[in-house]
Amino acid sequence: MKTCHVTITTTVDGVESSISRKGELSLDMLSAKLRYREENAIVALAWEKQSLTIVREGDYTLRLHLQEGKITDGSIGLTGTDGVIQTQTYRLACSVQKQSFLLSAHYGLLIGGETQDMKIRLLAKEI
Repeated sequence: MKTCHVTITTTVDGVESSISRKGELSLDMLSAKLRYREENAIVALAWEKQSLTIVREGDYTLRLHLQEGKITDGSIGLTGTDGVIQTQTYRLACSVQKQSFLLSAHYGLLIGGETQDMKIRLLAKEI
């Protein structure tokens, strides 16, 4: 994996925020793997075969598998207790270049009959 600069813009229920981090990036023609640190966690993303897996481990855990047009099961955990969380993916697009990875995702977290609307735009560039 190579060192990279990561810029992530998220929109949660219409409220946008952006962060920049250093991370590690591995690219080939059909897949991308990215790992970066948040304040209390490590986040790993893997893009392969038109699907995205997001794994967050730290003060809470989150595992999501996104596939455009599908509802998929994931998990969320806090203090050692895991629960199932479903994700409905509306749009999922990615561009893998020689030294960069661009991701755009729009999905809903289905929580207790409610949907939390999520949008992510991520750009990772090798340094």
